Amino acid sequence: MQIVFDQGHIYEIDRIKDVCRRAADVGGVGGRYTCIIQGHERYLWFEKGRWFVEAFA
Repeated sequence: MQIVFDQGHIYEIDRIKDVCRRAADVGGVGGRYTCIIQGHERYLWFEKGRWFVEAFA
């Protein structure tokens, strides 16, 4: 599994730790996938048929 951004950057998903239904900090409610991406814990969201990625710091 991987995330591919418009600019062609590809991030491999190393592992999915958890899946739950949560409210996002920016609004809305959806499926939150706690993933390990390049050794860092990140959240992927699935809401209303669309995927969202928590911004990388």
